[in-house]
Amino acid sequence: MGPIPGQFVQGITVHGTPARVDVVVRRDGAAVGERSFTPEYQTSTPNGEGCGPACRGDAQEWELP
Repeated sequence: MGPIPGQFVQGITVHGTPARVDVVVRRDGAAVGERSFTPEYQTSTPNGEGCGPACRGDAQEWELP
């Protein structure tokens, strides 16, 4: 399935492990969506158990009007 005209996907990476994240999406200077959340970090070991580093991350998906 290809892209849908007028719809876009935006990825955001936040470094560190903040207790709260506030996101404001603007188009032409006007806010089109806002979201605040408290991340629920999960720990993963991409190199296998016992092989560092251990990583902590969270993923969120939202739809804006």
